[in-house]
Amino acid sequence: MSVNTSITSAVVVLVVVMLIAGIAMGLALSGSDLVNPHRSKAQAKAMQQTAAIAADMQRAELEHYQAMSEIEQEAAQAAHQQEGAFIAEQNAQALAAQRRRDELELALLPLRELAFTAAGALAILAAGGGLAYYLVCLGRAAQARAGDPWQSPELRIAMRRIAQANERLAREAHPVVTVSAFGGNGRAREISENWR
Repeated sequence: MSVNTSITSAVVVLVVVMLIAGIAMGLALSGSDLVNPHRSKAQAKAMQQTAAIAADMQRAELEHYQAMSEIEQEAAQAAHQQEGAFIAEQNAQALAAQRRRDELELALLPLRELAFTAAGALAILAAGGGLAYYLVCLGRAAQARAGDPWQSPELRIAMRRIAQANERLAREAHPVVTVSAFGGNGRAREISENWR
């Protein structure tokens, strides 16, 4: 079989042209810079401008941050100084108040000593008066007992001893007989011979 080389070469050329056209169209549609060199320069310039703007913004932010930091430091120092002055004023007022209290206590010390001395003297007088009243009452009671022989403790002791001795003599003279009681609570009753 014989193949016509002119047709084959035309087909090959057509295929190659189609491939090149497809590649060029693909590059153009994809936005590649190979086809459009002016676009790549514009993009590079835009990127440089964006970078410059970002650097300017960062520089401005840094300056703003430094200015705010300085303002905050100054405000903190002012607040610290103000707080220190307030605390110093409070301490001075407390010290002055303590000094006034100490002076008042020193002024009242003689009055307190006088009051304690007077209270002690009154307590001693009251205790002495109470003791004197108690002794007077004891003396009157002793006089009353001395006047009435039945109120004398010695007489009472002597009378009790006499009564105990009489009781012993009465028991020895009359022996006690024990009788068991039937009924009742079952305890033995003592019956004297005098009661028979």
